[in-house]
Amino acid sequence: MFLKEVISMAQVIFHFIFIYRFVTDCVIIVGVILILCRNKKM
Repeated sequence: MFLKEVISMAQVIFHFIFIYRFVTDCVIIVGVILILCRNKKM
């Protein structure tokens, strides 16, 4: 029983890490695009 709880907790943590990495990657990509657009306007 205890092992199942640990595994479920690990899965939840893994999903949070995956979502966090995905979001940070999107933010970095959007930031790069905004910087490129600003440079092109100048």
